[in-house]
Formats: sequence, C-alpha cells, structure tokens
Amino acid sequence: MFASKSEKLWAGGREFLCTVDTATLDIELFTKYNNFNSLQNTIILSFFEDEDGIWITTNNGIYLLDEDKGIVDHFVNQFPRKKILHLYKDKDDIFWLATDGGGLLRWDRTSDKVQQFTRKQGLSNDVIYAVYEDDYGYLWLPSQYGLMRFHKQTYQVNVYLPEDGIPHQEFNRLSHAQVPDGRLYFGGLGGVTSFHPKDFVEEKSDNTHLQIVGFEKLNSRNGQNKDCFYDLIDNQCIVLRPHEKSFRLEFALLNYKSPKDNRYAYRIEGLESEWTYTQENYLRLNGLPYGNYTLHVKAQELNGQWSQHHLLIPVEVLKPIYLRWWFIALSLAILILLVFQMIRQRTKKLQAETVRLELEVARRTATIEKQAAELQVLSEQKSRFFLNVAHDLRTPLTFITTPISLFIEEKGLDERVKKLLESIRKNANHLLGMVESILDLSREDRQPLALEEKTVYFPKLIEHIFSLQEAYANMHDIQYNLHYRANKHLYLMLDKAKFEKIIQNLLANALKYNSKEGKVDVYVEELHSTMRIEVKDTGVGIHPNDLPHIFERYFQSKQPNMPIQGGSGIGLAIAQEYAQVMQGELTVESRLNEGSTFTFIFPKKVADTPIAEVSGNTLQPLQKAQESSKNGHIKNGKPHLLIVEDNLEMQDLLQQITNPYFELALAENGEAALEILQKQSIDCIVTDLMMPHMDGLELITTLKKHSLWQSLPVVMLTARANEQDKLQALRIGIDDYLYKPFSPQELLTRLQNLVKNHQSRKNYQRLEGLTEETLVSAKQQWIERLEKSTILLLKNNPEFTLLDLADEINLSERHLRRKMKEIVGMSANEYIREVRLQKARQILEQKAMNTISEVSYAVGFSSVSYFTKVFTERFGRRPSEYLL
Repeated sequence: MFASKSEKLWAGGREFLCTVDTATLDIELFTKYNNFNSLQNTIILSFFEDEDGIWITTNNGIYLLDEDKGIVDHFVNQFPRKKILHLYKDKDDIFWLATDGGGLLRWDRTSDKVQQFTRKQGLSNDVIYAVYEDDYGYLWLPSQYGLMRFHKQTYQVNVYLPEDGIPHQEFNRLSHAQVPDGRLYFGGLGGVTSFHPKDFVEEKSDNTHLQIVGFEKLNSRNGQNKDCFYDLIDNQCIVLRPHEKSFRLEFALLNYKSPKDNRYAYRIEGLESEWTYTQENYLRLNGLPYGNYTLHVKAQELNGQWSQHHLLIPVEVLKPIYLRWWFIALSLAILILLVFQMIRQRTKKLQAETVRLELEVARRTATIEKQAAELQVLSEQKSRFFLNVAHDLRTPLTFITTPISLFIEEKGLDERVKKLLESIRKNANHLLGMVESILDLSREDRQPLALEEKTVYFPKLIEHIFSLQEAYANMHDIQYNLHYRANKHLYLMLDKAKFEKIIQNLLANALKYNSKEGKVDVYVEELHSTMRIEVKDTGVGIHPNDLPHIFERYFQSKQPNMPIQGGSGIGLAIAQEYAQVMQGELTVESRLNEGSTFTFIFPKKVADTPIAEVSGNTLQPLQKAQESSKNGHIKNGKPHLLIVEDNLEMQDLLQQITNPYFELALAENGEAALEILQKQSIDCIVTDLMMPHMDGLELITTLKKHSLWQSLPVVMLTARANEQDKLQALRIGIDDYLYKPFSPQELLTRLQNLVKNHQSRKNYQRLEGLTEETLVSAKQQWIERLEKSTILLLKNNPEFTLLDLADEINLSERHLRRKMKEIVGMSANEYIREVRLQKARQILEQKAMNTISEVSYAVGFSSVSYFTKVFTERFGRRPSEYLL
C-alpha cells in the first residue's frame, strides 16, 4: 500500500490496482488504464511519487500514473530485466532500479540511457530488493546475499555479511524502510537490521597488498611446466620464447579474513581493454600474439573495496626466427634467385611445348571439324523428326476436314447438324494452323525462313485482317477501331501469309486480354521508307517481370493472381521471328492494368506494277446470342440452364447440345453470369474454369455466399485436369466436374440428374421445413471435417492409416472409401498422400526442419527416396531445393 501526497491511499498486488477511502474503508478499483491495459495483467511491486506522478514498479517494467488522467506511460523495453522490485529517484533526477536478477540499474530518463551493475562490477548478488540513499553519496542495497553500500560516483561496492554483524545474509523482498532522520531498516531471515549510515562514514580499507606467489611456464617441446618464480622476481617481467606457449601466474591478497570470498580481475594492456573477473587466485594465459604487453592484476576484498596496489607486469612474447626481419630478407633473396633460375628453365621448356602444341592443335582441329559434321547430321535428323511428326498430324486432320466439308455441301442437311459440322471444321482448321506454326519453328531451327513476297493491295489487306476479329469485339462490347493514315492506293511487295500471322496475333491478344467495354485501336502509318502498324489496347497490361520474356517460345506468366486464360506461348514468338525475317522490328510497351501497345515497323517496298484490288469474301462479324436467351425465358416447362463460357464456339456447341432439353441463358464470364442471375430464375449452371474478369472459381465462391443462389447445382466444364483444381472446386461446393473433351450424352445426363435432385431437395425442404443453407452446406461441411481430421491425425501420428481416419470421423473404412470417391473425387490413398505432400511443402517453405529425412518422417513417409520422388512429381521441384 502507498499513501500519495494528495492523501489518497493506493493498493496494488497481483493483477489489481485500487484506492482505499481511509474514512469509510471503501475500496474502489482503478479503471483509467487508457491504452496501457497490460497493467491489469501484472504484479504490482512498489510505488514511488515525484512531481511527474506516481511511479509503479511491476514484473513488466514501470508505469507512470497521473491521479487525474490515469496511466500515462509505460517503460519496459529499455531495461535488461522487466521485473523491477523497487525504484528510487535522487536529487540529480537519476532513477536507481532494483531488479530481480538484473542487478542495479542507473536510468537517466532525460537521455533514456540505462547502465547496469551486476556481480561483474562487484555486487555480491544480482537480486536486489530495494534502493535507499543516505546523506553521504551512497546507495544501500539489501539483496539475496548480503547488504551492499554502493557509491553513486565511483561505483565502489562494500558488502556486509553475517561476519560483519548483520543477522543473516538474505533479506526479504518487502521488509525495508527509511525514516525521516535517515535511519534504515531491513528485514531478513534473521530478523530486522537497523542502523544509521553515518556510522559507516569513517570506515577505511585495510589497503592490503597483492603479491605474486607462483609462476610457471609450459614448455611445448616436452609438455612439462617449469617453475620460473625467481626469474620473474629478479627480472620483474615475463619473457615467453616461441616454444613456451602458456604460463600460469599465482597471486594472493595478504588478508587472511575469509580469503575464499576475495575476487580478482586482470587485463592485458595492448591486447584488450576490458577487465576479466575471477574467484580464483591464479590465471593461465595461452597463445598470446607476438609483441609486448603489460599485465594488470587487482583484487577485491570481502567488503567490496578493490586493493589500491595493482600488479603491473611487462610481458614480451618473442617471435620465432622465421618471423624476424633478417630471416625474412634472406629468404626473399634466396627465393628471387630460385625464381630467376626456374624462369630460365621454364622458358626453354615452353619453347619445346609450343612446338608440340601446334601439332596437337592441328590434330584436334581435324577432330572438331569431324564432330561438327556429325552434329549437323544429328540436327538434320531432329528437324526431319519434327517434320515427320507434324506431317503425321496433318494427315488425320485432312481426313477430318475433307469429309466434313462434303457433308456440309449436301443439300437438305439439318441446320443444327450443319452448324455442328461447321464448328468441327473450323476447329480442325485451327489445329491445322497450330501444326503449321510448329512446322515453321522446326524449319527455322533447320534453316532460316525465306520470304515469299508478292504484290498486294495494302489497304484492302489491312481491312480484311481487321475484319476477322470484329465478331469477337462486338460480342464482348469492345470498341474496335481502324485508323488508316497511309496512301489509299498503296501496292507493296509483301509476304502476305507471314504479315497476316503477325497482325492477327497482335489483334487476337489485344482483344483476348481486354476488358468488357474496353478499347482496341489499330493505327496504320506510312513513313518515308517504312510502314508502321500500332495495336493499342486498354486491357490488363503485362507485368514488368514478364515484359522481357513475352517473345520467348512457350513463355507463360509466373505472376500470382493472373487471370486463368490459357495460351500456348507460340503466337508472339512466331510473330517476332516472322518480323525479323521481314527485316522489320516488333516491340511492346505496357503498363500493368492500363494496357499495352505493340508496334510493328517493316520496310516499305513499293510494287512496280499494281494488281487488281484484293477481292473475295471477308469474314462477317458473328451475331451476338439472341436477346431472348439472355434477357428472358420462354415459359414452356423446360428447366432453365445458364451457360458461362467465354469461347464463342464452345458456347455455341453447348447451346446446340442442350437447347432441346433446356431453356438457355448465355454469359461470357462470371460477371455477366451474376448479372443474369439477378434478372431471372435459373435451375442449373454450366461454367468454364478459365475466363477473363471473373473465372469459374470466383463465380462459384460468390454463388455459395449468396442465400438465393447457394443451392443452385453447378457443373464445372473445363480443360484443366489438375487434381488440385478439382479438389479446390469441390471444397468450394461445386456439384460436378467434367473435363474437355466430354461426352454430350454424359453432360446431359448429369445436368438432368442434378436438376431432378435439386427439385427433389426443394420438395423435401417444403415437407420437412428444412432450411436451404442446411442442405447446401452438408457436402462442404463433410469435406472440411475430413480435411481437419486428416491434418489432426498427421500432427499426432504421421504414420496414421486409413483405418485411423475412418475411426476419427466415425465411419467404416469401406464407407469412407466410397464417400471420398463420391464427394472428393479422389481415392482415399490419393487424398491422404496429397495431404502429406502439402504438409511437407509447408514445412520446407517455412524452413521448420533442417534435413529432408526429418521432413519425410514428420509427414509419414518411411522412405526418403520415395518421398523425394513423389514430391518432385507433385510440385516440380526437389525437396532439397527448398533448403538452399
């Protein structure tokens, strides 16, 4: 308890602080902690008041209390120990802190500098219970071992023990006080010690001398110690020869009162600046560097005073002969002579070797030429292999496209069948184009591509290439503009096929990676000797780390959070290589989330003889899906199906398959799908995974969070066959997962069953009064429960079995296998292995273990080699690469 100057009584203890009304003895808990709520969880140890307020010492530093404002500050990080037992502030505004194990702290709050005094500085113990100052410049410190008097200026320590008159060497933590006349009271295990500091003012040190009593050297040649005490007394210095590696110096303080409690310190001037403290009355020094030093030795008596007489002993460590200057100079002279002689001999030898090497170079040059010829043969064989494979692919494609073309030309063909055949032919031709690209890459590896220039009517060619993408732009509400700023009667010598490939790639990418209601501008300029074509879009842009690599073959962005839109990484690589063949330059500028600008500059080769303007059919823009499909349903009793697919041809194919059985609504991405769901009622959804703006996973996540849509059956139809993607989709709550290519009959069957089951669940809900959320989340909750149980078993028993997992979730092993296959889509063993591998990757990424074997055993793999094999197959990196 503590009475402040305002006559308010404060009380504190373990996790409480309160005030006590001295008149009524009413207790009021303190609540003004402000932002220092940590005080509520501490142990209050003492109070001290000054003009700044009330200082509260705790086991978590010091808090400053203002009686009106509450707690206003907290000090802890500047102290080496958090537990402050007592606090005292002297007239110089210096705080002296008694700590539990950290000795005495001197805290200058103005500069926030803390100085620590422990047993190394002469204290008898590092646990100090209190700090009190007398009128003579001393602090009195009761501790676990004796009572100490500490001088604030010289930091000299006097220690008083039972043999000096105190009842017991150990004092109490709370039993201490100082009365107004300066008298001190300290409670201990032997009673209360009371005295006035003035009684100790005249105490003097005995000034006991420190003497050398023994000196030995260690001879490294025979390993024996040699007594050299009298040599040291006679010479008054220590000389160590090269074979004398160490010495032992023994000394004694000529005070026979409790000699075991004396302390000593030594310092080697010229080698170190800090004192080394020891309880032993001897020191052993080993391996001193060569040179001259001065050894200082001092002693501290039982009362804490250091002896006034120090030992000062010169020490000389002699260098061996091979390190002395005359020996080094002689050695260098001999070395120079030897080097000179060796150079002469080496010169003669090199002349002979030069003749031999010339003959060897001629022989090896012939060998290299032969190997180069063999490598050329191998390169040609590799090129022929790629050509053969490409031709083998072209043959079956021809057998696909030719019969389809014949079927399409037949009269009386059903319009729906005709549209399906048109889609097959168009995609077969697209595949054929990809084969041609591979052939071009193979030809370029084998030999440079050749230009096949012909006279073309340039304005018409540009219009034709531009029109090929108008359908896609219209379907996605993208502003698509052509700005032709060249001669409208310009005829050029041009490789038409390569030129078309370059421009089509740039336009396709600009549209594909653009946003809805975005903009694509194509600028065509005629310069003095070149033509400049610029394709500028307002799309997603290119990440700065990807920009240097986009023209590399098969490059795929490795940036996180990029849209899942696919791409082979061939198009831009071919465009760049064609541009170089045309002696042109293809460059790009891009800002992330702002758009990209591709610029193609090529030589302007004006044709001598114009030709007739290019004629023929140009592709007309594809018409958008019928408005009736997007904005409403024909009420004919069919279930309402929403198809979410960004690829127009795939969208059309799905429409042809499902139209006889469903009333359809079409959306090109997740955002458009949500807009349709807000306007009309949907019974089932088929969605792709890879789409711009909002992909399939984002769409499903949004649906499952919405109370009106979370029960809708959803089928994921995608080309992504990755098990991890499938597992993630199932965790979100998807109903079915189909890969492309797919069976139309299978898709229809699954959709009809999902709609039927959905309707059954709704009827069951109405009869039983169940909520929608209960049924929808059952599958997701079971998957989450399975995952949590598996992770818990892996943590407690890395070698758990499927039977252990079945027991954990209260199912039979057979039932668990069937349910996992049905809901998760993976076998039980595959699922458990996936969890083990994911946990291993987490451990490796966090570097929680140091070896591969530790990680392997921690996740339940008994064979390290097998673990390394399956981990590398799963993640594409060896486990050891994470530990580098």
